[in-house]
Amino acid sequence: MPAQILYVTDGSPSAREAGLTVLELAGLWDASIRVVFIIDQSWSHILGDEWMSGAVTRAKFFSWLGKGLQKQASAVLDEFCDLAKSHRVQVRQQLLVGNTAKLLISLAREADLLVLPNPYAAGHPAEGGLKFNLNKLIRAIKCPVWLGNQV
Repeated sequence: MPAQILYVTDGSPSAREAGLTVLELAGLWDASIRVVFIIDQSWSHILGDEWMSGAVTRAKFFSWLGKGLQKQASAVLDEFCDLAKSHRVQVRQQLLVGNTAKLLISLAREADLLVLPNPYAAGHPAEGGLKFNLNKLIRAIKCPVWLGNQV
C-alpha cells in the first residue's frame, strides 16, 4: 500500500475528479497526500503584442498575471485541503513554478503513487494549465501513475 500519494492538480474538472479518487485511496490505504500545483514557467516568456511593447507595461502585465496565477493556484490547493480535512486525511500542499515535466519527475521520486489530471480530457484548454507529454513522463517515472477521467 502506498505511504505517500503525490497528487498534482491544475484545478481542471479532470483534476478535481482525480482528487476525489486520491482521497478515497488515501483513506483505504492510510496514506498521506502531497498535493502540488505547478505553474509552468513558460508563461513568463511571452513577448506580448504591440499594445504592450514597452518594458514597463510588459513588466506590470507579468506581475499582474503572476499574482493572478498564484492566487488561482492557492485557491485550488486550499479547496482540496479543506476537502481532505473533511475526509480526515493527512495532506501537505505545495505551489511550485518551473518546468512541469522536470518537476513531475523530481517530485515522483519521493512518491509511491502519482495521480495526475488526464492530459487528454475534453474541455476548453484554459480549464487546466498542467501540460505534459504523458509518454515521456511515464518512461522517466518509476512509481505507478493514475490519470484522472476524461471529464
